[in-house]
Amino acid sequence: MQSSRIILASIPWDWLLRVSVVLILKRYGITEGVLAFDESDRARSKSTKRIYKVYKQKHKGSGGYVNGQTIVLLLLVTSSITVPVGFFFYMPDPALKQWDKEDKRLKKSGIAKKDRPIKPERDSAYPTKTKIALGLLKEFKVAHSLIKIKGVLADALYGEKAFMDEAAKESGGSQVISQLRKNQNIEYRGRIRSVESYFNSINKGIDQTAYTVGSLQRKSQMDVLLEFITSLLEFPDPGDKLKELGELIKDVFQLMPSGKHMIGRDLGRLGPTASLKYCSAG
Repeated sequence: MQSSRIILASIPWDWLLRVSVVLILKRYGITEGVLAFDESDRARSKSTKRIYKVYKQKHKGSGGYVNGQTIVLLLLVTSSITVPVGFFFYMPDPALKQWDKEDKRLKKSGIAKKDRPIKPERDSAYPTKTKIALGLLKEFKVAHSLIKIKGVLADALYGEKAFMDEAAKESGGSQVISQLRKNQNIEYRGRIRSVESYFNSINKGIDQTAYTVGSLQRKSQMDVLLEFITSLLEFPDPGDKLKELGELIKDVFQLMPSGKHMIGRDLGRLGPTASLKYCSAG
């Protein structure tokens, strides 16, 4: 078990992902697409601290707190497939997080800003999400220089001038689109207006139903399953093809033994001890 952990830890996963993406793009004949940034919070447990880049974060389901990981993803969206092409684990700078907590406490207590501790410099080991995103974009350009980037999409977190200008530069001048935040300003007919006032009074938009990410993922999974079944039925002998794919799945997705359970362990003697029985009776 220990040897398998060492082997898994020594695998260059970033290069494995890069080569896999190259093969997929070549297989589908993809030469262009839109890059989209996304991020995902993965709750792990309330106590673990040994998982890479795990930190305390708000649990959306329960409203409490849990230790989890945050992954910044870069996706390539094409006319035929959407494929992840890069990822990086984000973690807040512990020193900055502690300073922010203390600064808020002192501010609430009425301590003037000049008398509060100065904000420390960010540790380079804990880059911001926007810096991570730009790094992923640069890596994509180096690894897949022949792919034409038609545009870059990001959510409101990345809607800052510095990020959007740099992303446009790194993507070869393509358009960068991000969500707007209500505290941002826009220019409309020669006047500067807040985003909130613009959409509340001038452009109220169209009412649409918003769906949860989980339900969209489940629908996407079912769509893929139905497409697989449809393609399978096109073969002259679907049964033989299904068996062939089943054997392939067994080879590729092998089950890994778990070290968390008691199976196969020497549990020692589990019978009663006379001395303990005597002490208990006394």
